[in-house]
Amino acid sequence: MAARQEETENPGAGRPTRTRPAAPAARTGLPALQRDAGNDAVTGWLHNPGPAAGPAVLGSAGIAALQRGAGNAAVNAVVQRSTGPTGDTPTVQRMYSGRSTRDSTRQQRNRDRTDPSGRTRSSRQQGATRHDLSWARRQPVPTRGENNERLWDGTRDRLSFWPQTTQNVLGRAYTRNARNGHQLFRCANCRQEVHQRAVADQLGLDNWVEIDHRTAILDYVNSNADGDTWAHDLGHGWYRQVSAITHDEAQALYNAESNLRAYCQHCNGGARAAASTSRHFDRVGANWMGDPFQDEGSEDEG
Repeated sequence: MAARQEETENPGAGRPTRTRPAAPAARTGLPALQRDAGNDAVTGWLHNPGPAAGPAVLGSAGIAALQRGAGNAAVNAVVQRSTGPTGDTPTVQRMYSGRSTRDSTRQQRNRDRTDPSGRTRSSRQQGATRHDLSWARRQPVPTRGENNERLWDGTRDRLSFWPQTTQNVLGRAYTRNARNGHQLFRCANCRQEVHQRAVADQLGLDNWVEIDHRTAILDYVNSNADGDTWAHDLGHGWYRQVSAITHDEAQALYNAESNLRAYCQHCNGGARAAASTSRHFDRVGANWMGDPFQDEGSEDEG
């Protein structure tokens, strides 16, 4: 009687209690995932959590739905499953940039022929810059002759007396030996007898013998040299006529004894040296003659 009354007041008393397992947390948002990815994809993901699961089973739509419904944590779990036991990450494919290799090659070629100012020049412009008449006019005069001989640069500094020349000219001007035993030489202008420079320095004298050119030396060389004229090869099919005097010919004229005489330093220096016409010819070496030209029948090497 008492047991029946307890059962009436407390239904189910004495019966075994049924326990229901809690829904897994990972299934949060599964309805949305089922709608987007389909039941088969969801079932495959739940029952196959190995390397084959994940993006390959759910697809991009399933992953997006899982992210909206279950959150980023669930998505990370799916990606971690898909990497497999070796931890290899999925391969990232290269995106198409929209620029072709042909365009890139053309741009690089333009950069290669950009001048220092930053302006890009076409092939035609480059060829004109290298090989036109203006380029040919800017080329310097040569320092070697047609047969590679040394050319005179037009200055007095490169010329000098040969020892034999000095001996011959002073030999003609010698008069006698002084009482000190040193030689005396007569100036062809004032007729004064003087010593050589080294002896005058020892004796403290301010006058000595020198060798003088009757006609100013540079004027004499430029007026009497035969010179050489040839078509100098400028390169790239361009030529230019050049006239020059070889150094050997200038040196020979500098030592021409017919243009030499013995003068004392007083007569050879001062106002006479300042008025020398050689001052107007100094530094006249090789000279261009006319404009550059191209040899008929020759092709530009450019």
